[in-house]
Amino acid sequence: MKILFLAANPQETVRLKLAEEARKIENSLKRSRWRNEFQIVLRWEVRPEDIQRVLLEEQPEIVHFSGHGEGQSGLVLVDDSNQPKLVSAKALAKLFSFFTNRVRCVFLNACYAEVQAEAIVLAIDYVIGMKSAVRDDVAIAFAVSFYEALGAGWLIEEAFSWGCTALQLQFENISNASLDRKLKALDFYSNLQKIGFQSHEIPILKKRATLGVKVSYTDPKNYTGAIWTHIIPEPTNVDKQHLIVIDWGGYQWQNIRILPARGLLLSYQKRNQDESPRVITVSPLGKKYGENSACEVSNNTEILNGNLQPEPQSDVREEINTGWRQIDR
Repeated sequence: MKILFLAANPQETVRLKLAEEARKIENSLKRSRWRNEFQIVLRWEVRPEDIQRVLLEEQPEIVHFSGHGEGQSGLVLVDDSNQPKLVSAKALAKLFSFFTNRVRCVFLNACYAEVQAEAIVLAIDYVIGMKSAVRDDVAIAFAVSFYEALGAGWLIEEAFSWGCTALQLQFENISNASLDRKLKALDFYSNLQKIGFQSHEIPILKKRATLGVKVSYTDPKNYTGAIWTHIIPEPTNVDKQHLIVIDWGGYQWQNIRILPARGLLLSYQKRNQDESPRVITVSPLGKKYGENSACEVSNNTEILNGNLQPEPQSDVREEINTGWRQIDR
C-alpha cells in the first residue's frame, strides 16, 4: 500500500513538527507485521499544482496531508513565495473525483478539516479529518497509532478507532505546551471549553455512501490449493451487471459480471506464501458504467469464501487464475 505524505507549513504560520510526524509514521510501519506491504512517499511545502502532479505520478492508495486548516476557508498550502495558499473544499472534492477507484483513504491531519472531509468523501471511500482545533502532539500521536494499526493488518475503520483510543489513553491530562494546527496558535484548554470536545473526540471518520458489499477473509496459513468465492445477488439485482473487485496480497482482480439467481462461483489458487486477507467488494451497476453508476446494494447480497469445503452449487463457475494486476505498494 502506497502512502503519499503531503506537508505544508508556509512562512509566517505557526511552526509544526511535520518532519517528526513523518519520521514516527515511517518508524511505526517499519516495525509492523506487514512492513513489506507499505511504501511512504514524502512531499514537502506542497503547492496546489504539486498535489495534482504527484497524485498522477505516484498513484497512492492513501493520501495524508499534514499542516494547517482554516475550516470553511480551506486547507493551507504554499504558493510560489512560500506564503499561505488556501485551497477550498470544493476544489479538493473535484480533484479527488478523478481518483475514486484509486485512492482508498484521505487523511487530513489539520485543524477544522471536517468541511474538506465532507466534500472529499463524495468521491473517496474513507476520509479522516479533525472537527476542531488540534494540538500538534495530539495530531502526531493519532496518526502514528492509526498507521501502526494499518501495519498490523487492521482495516481502516479499526485503525481509526485504535488511534482515538490512543488519544484517550495518552492525553487525559494534557498540557498547553504544544501548538495547534491552525494558522494562529490557540490556548487548547480554553478552546476545549468552547468546542466541547476531548482530544480523542476530535478526529472524525467519514465513509462514502455504501456502493456495495465488502468482506474480508483470511485462508489458513499453511493451506495450498483451490479456493473459491461465491457471490449470490440480492433478488432485486438478479441478472444485472456487477463490478467485482478482489484485493489480495498486493494484487487485484477486477471485472464486470452478470450475476444469476444462484450466483457466480469464482475459483482460483492459493500459494503457501499468500497470508494476507482477501478483500472482495461487489457493487451492482447502473445503465452506464463509469458515471456514478454503482447503485446501493443491501446486505442481502452474499459473498461466501472457502477453501477446504466442497464448492457450492452455482449457475456460473469461472476460473480466475489469470487477469490479476499488481498494485503499486
